[in-house]
Amino acid sequence: MPLAAKAQARNDIRGWLTKHSRPEEAPRSPRQQSWVRINGDSTAPDLDTVTVPGLAGVFLAKCTVDSLHETATFLDALESSRGLEAGSVSIIGLIESAAALQQIDKITRVRRLTTLAIGEVDLMADLRMTRSSRSEPALDSLRTRLVVSCAAAELLPRWLRRQQPSGNWTTLSKAASKCTRSGSAPALPSTRHRFRSSTTFSPPMTRP
Repeated sequence: MPLAAKAQARNDIRGWLTKHSRPEEAPRSPRQQSWVRINGDSTAPDLDTVTVPGLAGVFLAKCTVDSLHETATFLDALESSRGLEAGSVSIIGLIESAAALQQIDKITRVRRLTTLAIGEVDLMADLRMTRSSRSEPALDSLRTRLVVSCAAAELLPRWLRRQQPSGNWTTLSKAASKCTRSGSAPALPSTRHRFRSSTTFSPPMTRP
């Protein structure tokens, strides 16, 4: 997205969230939640825009230990100043670089982190990989590494503690979708192969 358009996009997203994510209008089922992808290089303005009542959490793009700590600290302050329940906004970190893979054991110990996901397009670009039948085993090993690291850290999304999600995500709107890079929207693994997805969740979430 062009830098000049970001301010308008943030206004549009905040308007959508304010209208659709208010607690009194929130879906009764934990299967339907509002999540927003934010960028590590614009954490403060992004969080200031989207941290409203009813927001379930944020996807932190290109996450690192430092950016996760920064995001958690910003959320502490915003929840306090806006009268939100402490710790109510969760974080899912997107692993999209070789450096993040090397930090994964430290990343899984950052507070507020719900789970991790792989942003495969950016990760493959950073690793100088191209998608093919020959590269698929290598990708599977990276996905498995993510699952094992999250399991070892006992990361478990709050909604999975209550019930298994259906896999139906509420989209933000055309205006909100402008803030996400094409192909980076959250996608769920299929029941056929839990890792076959542009974004791999851990622990793996499958449709009932």
